[in-house]
Amino acid sequence: MSIDKKRDSAKSFTVGDESDKSACLMMLGIHDAMFIVKEYSIWKLQLADNIDPERKTETLPDTTQKFLSYGAKSEIVSRTLIQANELLKMGRIPDTINIEACLAEVLRVTTGIASLLDIIDNINADFSRAREIIHANARKPTMPLPTFDGLDKEWSAALNCLDEIRSGIRQLAFIFYPSIRRNEKWFVDLREVLIFEAFDMFDTTKHTEALDAVDHDLGFARWLRNAKSHPKDGQRVTLWNYRLMPDGNVAPPSITIEKEKEDAKDIDLVYLLKQLSNAMLFSFEMVLLWLCGSNQKPMMGQRVQIYRRAESDIKIGTPPYCYAIELGGQMKIIG
Repeated sequence: MSIDKKRDSAKSFTVGDESDKSACLMMLGIHDAMFIVKEYSIWKLQLADNIDPERKTETLPDTTQKFLSYGAKSEIVSRTLIQANELLKMGRIPDTINIEACLAEVLRVTTGIASLLDIIDNINADFSRAREIIHANARKPTMPLPTFDGLDKEWSAALNCLDEIRSGIRQLAFIFYPSIRRNEKWFVDLREVLIFEAFDMFDTTKHTEALDAVDHDLGFARWLRNAKSHPKDGQRVTLWNYRLMPDGNVAPPSITIEKEKEDAKDIDLVYLLKQLSNAMLFSFEMVLLWLCGSNQKPMMGQRVQIYRRAESDIKIGTPPYCYAIELGGQMKIIG
């Protein structure tokens, strides 16, 4: 069989492994690959033509590779990739907006949050190891205090994840609104162009509160990066390994945050990273909803709204938010 016949012939693929034998729930073409969402994982499918577009290597196979160990049953995938797929691909976004570029940034955010959760798991796993060592040596007059050798690496990786998430959210805003400033003032400009007519779920006060929360959380993530890269008085973080406390307990890894005009705060590192992952997920979700909601035109003479489904209607692979119009006093979901 010639290489052209082989590449152009019908294909079938087996996607998954022993950890996830569920059905494929969604497929997204992003750049030169297809991303397949299953219940517990996301897989990347690349055809031989994507790898070898000039068709020079006849034996080159198509490939499937696990991309993330989080799938449609995960809240982060449901509220990022699946949510964006519904809002961006319903034919409701202006043609001037590059949907594939948007999805690439959404995937970037999804990957960043997933990696942040993996780091939390790594820190918890090492703390379990440390507790076993402490328990085994509790009665000794001199306790060998365990050390988390990879703690600095995990903290640096967490900051990298936050950078990727913030950058993905920012780039998504730039795709919708290319004229906003591409510096630390971008969110100020974004607030000026957003339109909230598509939202009945928030009143003006709640919109302002949500905008302020997103601005604060994205700003704090940026502050953490600056505190590590450019430490100074009022902008400093100190990472602590396992420590024996006055009460005899061993403290898990923690971080001291020294901000200008604030008392220094010592925070459990896992607690901080969990709060940050939740904040970044909320920030992405709200920016996505604001961007899509601000770019809606009437349908059948009715205002198109961003509508939150009832909890009973949110199934696996169905995101929380959708488009809807009001007909006869009832909300009718579009699509």
